[in-house]
Amino acid sequence: MDLFKNGIKQSIVDILKSKDNRVAYQQKVLQQNPKKVLIAIKLNIAGPIKNNQVIQEFFKEQVSNLSDYLLENKINFYPIRDNIEADSGAESFILAGGDVREIKRVCINFEESKTYRRLFDLDVLYFNNSQVCSVSRKDLDLPLRMCLLCDRPAKECGRSRKHSVAELQAITSELIFKGLGEVKEEKYRDFLVKAALKAINYEVISWPKPGLVDPVENDAHKDMNTYMFIDSSLSIRKFLDQCVLAGLNADGDNLADTFYEIRALGKNAEKEMYNATNKINTHKGVIFSLGIVLTATAISWKKLAKLDYLDIQKTIIAMVDDPLKQDFTKIKANLHNSTGEKLYLKHQIKGIRGEAQAGFPVVFNYGLPYFLKNRTNNLNNDLVHTLMMIAYKLEDTTLIKRAGTLDILTWKNKVIKEYLDLGGIYTQAGREKLLAIQKQFSQKNLSLGGAADLLILVIFLAILKGSL
Repeated sequence: MDLFKNGIKQSIVDILKSKDNRVAYQQKVLQQNPKKVLIAIKLNIAGPIKNNQVIQEFFKEQVSNLSDYLLENKINFYPIRDNIEADSGAESFILAGGDVREIKRVCINFEESKTYRRLFDLDVLYFNNSQVCSVSRKDLDLPLRMCLLCDRPAKECGRSRKHSVAELQAITSELIFKGLGEVKEEKYRDFLVKAALKAINYEVISWPKPGLVDPVENDAHKDMNTYMFIDSSLSIRKFLDQCVLAGLNADGDNLADTFYEIRALGKNAEKEMYNATNKINTHKGVIFSLGIVLTATAISWKKLAKLDYLDIQKTIIAMVDDPLKQDFTKIKANLHNSTGEKLYLKHQIKGIRGEAQAGFPVVFNYGLPYFLKNRTNNLNNDLVHTLMMIAYKLEDTTLIKRAGTLDILTWKNKVIKEYLDLGGIYTQAGREKLLAIQKQFSQKNLSLGGAADLLILVIFLAILKGSL
């Protein structure tokens, strides 16, 4: 793509006029704010095209990042003329408080923090004896700004015209598109993490859910409530972000290593969860299942630059198949076997690890298609009904553990089928049946914890499609 194909060419007269206007504005601002520091922001763009839609987009995104950078470095400021879209070049002005030399040092650090930020020229100005003064790199005993194309000072190359306009435009184009690419990736990363958090919390506030925590009742989990679930979800936000980063950085030829990476990170997330919940397990299953799906989604998006459910499912299988096979071969009978291990040894029931190994078929083949196809204007009802569809298809090891017998699966399927045959939550009879099931689950201390974890995956994937 030719960055400089579009835009209005600027003459020397246009550029000088813009400079005069900028100097006059800076003088006026500092006269009115003599105790403040003015940061004048512009780009160094070679050639007659100084601005266009792409350059302006790059400028806006990086000025936003500069604001974050100033805050992180404890610089107090506020924008006074934000993102000027002039043909002579994008400009922005920030008024700051504090030591002018420290502000200049922070601005230089920002310019040098990314290769594409070297295109920025951040002038730090202050008022002294009725004059506008600036702080230079030399004033701070710092190296001069270097050329983008060689190891010589930029001013020296500029005066000697060492590099052609075409060469400078080529490197400028490369840097701007690199910067925009990173911004796009950062935005997608943020989108995925927020979608994951929304999914976790949408599940817990939906009602009524047999044997699960919701805002109305928690009789099957008396040690938990919705507030604890919210605290727990926030405690694992860092882990969710780490999963996305792991996916974006993954080696496509060795995805098993990526699984081992997020599994190790998940151990730390479990500790954070237990700290937030006073040692109560609210989201251990979610850390496992959502961590896998989130990572696979990031891997798939980095490869295809679009949402592709089939590729996400294939990526999940490629990530976990071999590691989980090894897990199952290592399970031996002993006194310390978990309930899941005992079920595998005795009945070959693989639980959530088996679901993951197969690419979460209950999610991709049943729960997600049903939810997307049958949306109504009542999200709560849609989520609860999808949960029951998932529960009907799933060998929920949480339910088996609570009941202590596999017979519970037959009973579970019988009562859920009765609920579905009555029209589910969407009919009066179906809703009454659902409330009766909920009461039975509470009385028997049963839980659909495994189904709830898979509902979270459905919600997450639906959000990515824009269906929520």
